[in-house]
Amino acid sequence: MQDALAEYGPAVTEPEEFVEDGGVIRIGPDWKRDNDVTFMRLLMTAAHADEAEIATWSDEQCQQADVWAIAASLNASDNDDIVVPPMPAHVRWPAH
Repeated sequence: MQDALAEYGPAVTEPEEFVEDGGVIRIGPDWKRDNDVTFMRLLMTAAHADEAEIATWSDEQCQQADVWAIAASLNASDNDDIVVPPMPAHVRWPAH
């Protein structure tokens, strides 16, 4: 089973692993930029940025989008204690 899963690359960190006390989402020191993961997280929120656009973002912009998307997704899933920061200006709403 491990060999079969290995072909898909490393496991994606579960969003709950980013939650700190008080419901604040923080990106840890192990964060690695992954434009595909950022794209998918944004899709889960109905926000929009296409893959080519995400590729032009700085690492800081990707982290901001990740934090916002994780928080918005968790908060929408009956986790009212999750603090959702303002949507970053470089993320568009709603998706087109």
